[in-house]
Amino acid sequence: MSAFPPRMWPITALCALLSGCSLNGSYPEVVDPNPAKLRFVANVANASLMLFTAERCQGYTTGVLNNVFARDTSRRVGMSFAPPADARGYLEIKLKPEQPAFLMVCGSPAFNLTPAPGAEYELKVDSVKSRCVASLQQVERVDGKTLRTSLPLEHKGLAACTGTSPIFPVVPLPDTPQRVVMIDRIINASVTADMKVDSAEVTRLRRPPDKLEQQISARKSQLWFTFPEEYWAQYRRNFRTFDHEMSQVNAQALARYREEFGLRLRQYDDQTLDTWRGPVAEQLTQAMREFYLSTDTRLAHQAFRRLVTPMAELDDQYGVCLRSMSCWKWNVH
Repeated sequence: MSAFPPRMWPITALCALLSGCSLNGSYPEVVDPNPAKLRFVANVANASLMLFTAERCQGYTTGVLNNVFARDTSRRVGMSFAPPADARGYLEIKLKPEQPAFLMVCGSPAFNLTPAPGAEYELKVDSVKSRCVASLQQVERVDGKTLRTSLPLEHKGLAACTGTSPIFPVVPLPDTPQRVVMIDRIINASVTADMKVDSAEVTRLRRPPDKLEQQISARKSQLWFTFPEEYWAQYRRNFRTFDHEMSQVNAQALARYREEFGLRLRQYDDQTLDTWRGPVAEQLTQAMREFYLSTDTRLAHQAFRRLVTPMAELDDQYGVCLRSMSCWKWNVH
């Protein structure tokens, strides 16, 4: 999965090779007594991270990773924890604490981050079903252990940059009863069968008790060790929580799709909404389709990551990793 469309590869490669185009991008070094730090881990080709602030609405580049025509940027800021062992490429930057920023990878996803003083973050982007999926974690060292807390990716934009580019669209026009009806009609017509919440699919994703018990039986035979019932009781609770979250992914993705589509449609005047057709309509509908697919994939990925932490804590508490290679660990991606 590339961060740029194919037609941009030669331009990107040429830019990276010319002396006037810095491998480290345009993002300046942050001078602050207690800066936040961010590691960007890219497991996709030709990846880049852009960072926007209220003072720089056109954004900063931070360098290119995994480009076949140029070496990776060497940006490092001395993070307190090691990068993932399977990291294809990564860079590190300092962030101004408590200054709202807007970050974008692969053109999308894009999200807001207001870093805390001295905090450390890791932003990871992978290719899942040929789409970029980003995940953000705050990372701390506690009692010699690296603890990771997953953070939601919230797309709020930057108020100071409103209207400066398509990334920060103009303020929506005010709602009227007529506009609400037109916008709802457009959104409803765009929802395809595979996007609709299917009650049968929700039921299927909720693992039946007998299936979970079969999984536990297989796990017991795999470990070759006897663990107390308290271990398996927590194991069940963790997976029931995970199954419930997975069963809600479709509905959550559709709700976010409707909200985002409505926000974008509110930028258009009544006449455009009433005669919603042509290139503008087609392009926005396709962009929103990609938004839905990306959101659906990201929510499922986040649900799995939320399963990893309690499972890793459980296996650590009962010493599973000391006895078997088949255990849950915090560095599972």
